[in-house]
Amino acid sequence: MRSVRIGLTLLLALVGEVTAQDLSRLSTQFNEAADLDAWTWHHDTDGWSNKMRRVDVNTTRPGMLYMVPRTSVWYYDYTAPFMYHEITGDFVVTTRIRVSGLEGPMPSSIFSLAGLMVRRPREEAPFESEDSWQADREDYVFLVTGTTMRPGEPYIETKSSIRSQPLVKHWPLDSAGWVDLRLARVGSSIIALVRLTPNSGWVVHERWYRPDLGRHVQVGIMAYSDFRTIQSSHWYHPWEYNTSLIEDGHEDMQVEVDYVTFFRPAVTEEGEQAVGPGITWDNSRISDRDLLRFIPALGL
Repeated sequence: MRSVRIGLTLLLALVGEVTAQDLSRLSTQFNEAADLDAWTWHHDTDGWSNKMRRVDVNTTRPGMLYMVPRTSVWYYDYTAPFMYHEITGDFVVTTRIRVSGLEGPMPSSIFSLAGLMVRRPREEAPFESEDSWQADREDYVFLVTGTTMRPGEPYIETKSSIRSQPLVKHWPLDSAGWVDLRLARVGSSIIALVRLTPNSGWVVHERWYRPDLGRHVQVGIMAYSDFRTIQSSHWYHPWEYNTSLIEDGHEDMQVEVDYVTFFRPAVTEEGEQAVGPGITWDNSRISDRDLLRFIPALGL
């Protein structure tokens, strides 16, 4: 991964010290076991059960974050493992990630996915009783890789949830292995980008208009596995699910994360002029090519 990490150093230099410095301190190369302590866990913040079976840094895999989630899912009011930093304003978050089965190149369980997530905090959390919790309040966007409906087959998935109502899309990948994922928030727009090899360019994958997320969000890595068990035996009881552990699951996924980086995006003067009244960065009038030209750091 040496060439990738050299590229990250150059990226921060190109973004510029002034725009990058306040978020670059959140970037993690996962070289020390203590790196995990800098992150906040969603289950601690909201008062839910810890659905991560195993997590460590620079232990199971040298120089990497390693995760094995229990049976879980981010879907409607169901939540799953999510480690994050709190960020206000615009940002770009990037990770290099590999999802595989415990004994095979891809998980044998359906909807076993991991990647990047941006979530609106629940201001009323932590939830101490069912009376203090309200359904239909989950707002987030994620960009992940793993399996979807077909066990053993690699996919990219995006999900945009508004008041716990999800819009889900899937794209097949040619092969299993490492994938670079990137989410950016510029103004009220969330932009997803994917890079399939370190030597290929970043591709704009999807865009959303999400002013409802607010300026203060949780940004980080999520993972879940084995939706079939949930669907067949544990649906739909969100309070019970969120506050307990599923013991009859058949999860089959391990996640390796090489790094997570953060920086502030800078818009060119031409880009500022292009975004006029009623136009945001998710607008189809701005082509993918122009988007990368107007916000150069998205493609670096």
